[in-house]
Amino acid sequence: MKTFPTSAAWCFGILFISVSLITTESSEVVGSADPVVALAGDDVILPCSLKPSVGAEDMTVEWTGLYLKTRNVHLYRQGRDSNVEQFPSYRGRTSMFHEELKNGNVSLKLTRVTLSDAGSYMCFIPTLTGQVKETTVQLFVGAVSQPVISINHLKETEIHVPDDLFPKSYIVLIVGLSIAVAVAVLASLAGVYMWRKCTKGEFNLDL
Repeated sequence: MKTFPTSAAWCFGILFISVSLITTESSEVVGSADPVVALAGDDVILPCSLKPSVGAEDMTVEWTGLYLKTRNVHLYRQGRDSNVEQFPSYRGRTSMFHEELKNGNVSLKLTRVTLSDAGSYMCFIPTLTGQVKETTVQLFVGAVSQPVISINHLKETEIHVPDDLFPKSYIVLIVGLSIAVAVAVLASLAGVYMWRKCTKGEFNLDL
């Protein structure tokens, strides 16, 4: 009778381990059937998770680029990010949602995507005991077209007339002619006025 509690504890322990192993073995890595589309400069999330949901805090998660076998995009193992051998162009631009690892979410966030980031990415969990340990995600990156603004340029033309174009002698001549014309006009007006006076008999001339 004294050994019953110990036996019961062992039974419960074995049952718990068996259920855990069955759950782990039945889990598989899944991604997205649709490609991820982004514009250059955007932040994107490459989806990857375990189904059914299993905690992945103690697992190893490898994100690699399939277009270059040596392109290590992001590595998570032993409970932390380990990006010593990360491809230089991805440094400082990749992260995982650590608070979501307990829910089996091993998606990768890639910030400030560039045209060279486009391609296929593989999410691989080598420590998973299930049959499906990896999945691929396709990323398409489009270029942002810059608006072209045209400004119709207005040119102002100034015409400068040099002083020597009209010599001072010409100026004096013009002024003299203007005065002469003015005197002639005044004389003509005076003559007309005197003529009208004479015709009206307003002037008496003594001989």
